[in-house]
Amino acid sequence: MKLRQILINILGNSVKFTPEGGKVSLLVEEGQRFEHKAAIHFTISDTGIGISEEYLPHIFDAFSKEDVTVSNKYGSTGLGMSITKRLVDLMDGHIEVDSRKGEGTTFSVTVTLGEVPEESSKKGEGFDAAEASPVEKALVIFDRGYESYNTFEHINKRGWFYLARIKDGTNGIASGLDLPDDDEFDLEISLNLTRSFTNEARELCKDRNHYRYVPPTMKFDYLPLLTGTYGTKPVFYNIRYRIVRVRITEELLETLITNLPVDQYPPEKLKELYALRWGIETSFRSLKYTVGMLHFHSKKAECILQEVYASLIIYNFTEWITAQVIIHKSKCKYAYKVNFSAAVHICRKLLAEKMHPPDVESLIAKYIVPIRPNRKYKRRLSKHSKGAAIN
Repeated sequence: MKLRQILINILGNSVKFTPEGGKVSLLVEEGQRFEHKAAIHFTISDTGIGISEEYLPHIFDAFSKEDVTVSNKYGSTGLGMSITKRLVDLMDGHIEVDSRKGEGTTFSVTVTLGEVPEESSKKGEGFDAAEASPVEKALVIFDRGYESYNTFEHINKRGWFYLARIKDGTNGIASGLDLPDDDEFDLEISLNLTRSFTNEARELCKDRNHYRYVPPTMKFDYLPLLTGTYGTKPVFYNIRYRIVRVRITEELLETLITNLPVDQYPPEKLKELYALRWGIETSFRSLKYTVGMLHFHSKKAECILQEVYASLIIYNFTEWITAQVIIHKSKCKYAYKVNFSAAVHICRKLLAEKMHPPDVESLIAKYIVPIRPNRKYKRRLSKHSKGAAIN
């Protein structure tokens, strides 16, 4: 239902803003399959009126409109694009838009489809790869959505360190903790986890920064599931970590969680370490999302490594093919490049012998997007009680 609404909204706008005689196209490509799920990529292109560079950052704002002339003739985008962005986020996906005034618009959407595993089956997967690793010391840096007590303790038991960005609110792993009201803080937590739900355990769990009940639906490998009770005394498992809120800019705050020692890694050092992640994230964006090296079928380390090599092969092969493509665009404001999502799909067809070599380069050359240096969109942030934004 979410995917249907996403496509209706985007295709509806493409049709609405494309004059008679224009063209609207939809390209669908399947990404990598993984554990009952698969990433699906959609590219919706039109030859419509296009969007100005000044208006693009507001395309996902509710009831946004470019100018009076366009609004009078075609109407505003209403809530459609705003809802579309929210639906894509709910499907663990991302959406991008490229457009040139008077030439047309291209939307690129990636979503995850299939059965979503229970929380209990999702957490803890792939730990055998870490435990089998010959690396003695490592720092694992990851983003929101991957944090869990089970993940933290497996990394900790391996003798490694972790640093993660987390949600700072009622829905994240920090929910239920009594955190300082200050914009910035560095709080050490010693939390005793238990599956016991006796009167004594419930009374202790009122101390929210030191005791936490772990329900049966949450996977935590260091406390067994209960069929009854442990007896008269509840059993606890202690984990230790730091929750650190740091200021990134004058208006932006980020909340991090880590087991790095405070004496060697104060908040400023944590900011530097986490910033290193973004260079890797942006550099390998196409490899991660377009090729699909985001999820893996396997759990064994050697099989995961084989999947990594397979993803690298298709990525490098596509890069090599697209390097041979000649793009003819004269008297244009921007230089153009190949749409890499479309190119990967075409190269997969070639390797599967569903397409012949003479057709590949000419077909790839039809899917191009403008190169817009230094393009960025304003991030949507919630407000902290003292006015600073928390991402």
